[in-house]
Amino acid sequence: MRSAAATLLLVVLVAALGPFLSRDPDEQDLERKLEGPSRDRLLGTDATGRDLLARTLAGARVSLAVGLAATAVSVAVGVAVGAVAGYAGGRAERLLMGVVDVLQGLPYVVFVIVLVVAVGRGMLNLFLAIGAVSWLTTARIVRAEVKALRSREFVEAARALGAGPLRILARHIVPNVLGPVIVYAALTVPMAMRQEAFLSFLGLGVEPPQASLGTLLAEGIESLTPLRADWWLIAFPGVLLATTILALNTLADGLRDRLDPRAAGRARP
Repeated sequence: MRSAAATLLLVVLVAALGPFLSRDPDEQDLERKLEGPSRDRLLGTDATGRDLLARTLAGARVSLAVGLAATAVSVAVGVAVGAVAGYAGGRAERLLMGVVDVLQGLPYVVFVIVLVVAVGRGMLNLFLAIGAVSWLTTARIVRAEVKALRSREFVEAARALGAGPLRILARHIVPNVLGPVIVYAALTVPMAMRQEAFLSFLGLGVEPPQASLGTLLAEGIESLTPLRADWWLIAFPGVLLATTILALNTLADGLRDRLDPRAAGRARP
């Protein structure tokens, strides 16, 4: 877990410091297009002579931003829906979970593509579209935890003292379900990054000339011909994307082991 956290921290720091460590990612130099890695251009250049190191770092910033923003949307919607469904029960629970069942029955990728096409391309629409379909599992997890907690002694005591449903949820129940939510949120970030890369690869994600790791991979694939293979255009963005996702998944596994409610004992009042 420590190595994964260190790797992820290094990726975030290098990506964040990209504007100070590399050239302008949009600066073109047609005289130096498709140059391989060299001392002057560490990762080479693309088909329009743009520095691949600068493009890769810019793409990492965009991919991480989309992953984090989509996860924030997913957690906010999932916790709200799951908490209301689990605490209210009855018709409200059946209605909300019926919506979840219907949405989960739809092909995930197809649904995201339809949303992106419907709301348009762009960073904001992209993470809203991914986050809008990533909350379903979070809602199920929160609903199950809330149903188990709503009849506990500390909840009954708060209810007897006159606390309303919103206060009980905010002060007594939701804090006790944060462990599983944090773990699933950590798993949602790499999932959102994969979805962004896939959509950008299909041309439905980040709009050019803005770069993401998915658009860089798509541009690298387009440059492949039977007579020429500019391997650096695919290798470096692909390795960075794979390394980041692996670090996030490993970190999520470590968080799961530490925050597993079965290992944490009884919930705190």
